[in-house]
Amino acid sequence: MQLAKWAHDLAESLLATDLPRRWAHSQRVYAQALAPALGADAELLAAAAIAHDVG
Repeated sequence: MQLAKWAHDLAESLLATDLPRRWAHSQRVYAQALAPALGADAELLAAAAIAHDVG
């Protein structure tokens, strides 16, 4: 899960300190996104879920 790790680290660095509630929200979205088995697209979904509020 290299892409997801990168997205997690990026989102955390941009949200955790200044926007802790948004960071918590992103983490909940990430956790819910991992629930279904998505095969080859799981990595992309995990990255998108954790970074969806960045920017």
